Amino acid sequence: MIGFVWLLLTFGPTPAILAGDGAADRPLAVTTDTASYCDELVHEIARESAHPPPGVASLSAEGQFLCAEGHVPAGLKRLRRAILMLQGPQATR
Repeated sequence: MIGFVWLLLTFGPTPAILAGDGAADRPLAVTTDTASYCDELVHEIARESAHPPPGVASLSAEGQFLCAEGHVPAGLKRLRRAILMLQGPQATR
């Protein structure tokens, strides 16, 4: 609790809280750069599209390879980009 108060006093309320757009009501997803998070993103891509477009499939394959080789941050970056591509222009992340 003390840490939260310090952050709030130091940085002030977030724009989402000030805007009142409901973003503060959504649960936070805390992630880490781990191989298991790579797996979660791979499964999310598979759930979103059984036959992803070539660009998405390529990014996903690169991401999986990098994660498997121990380059987890670079792999996660590609997997996240693939998910955003699947979501299209309406993605707000």
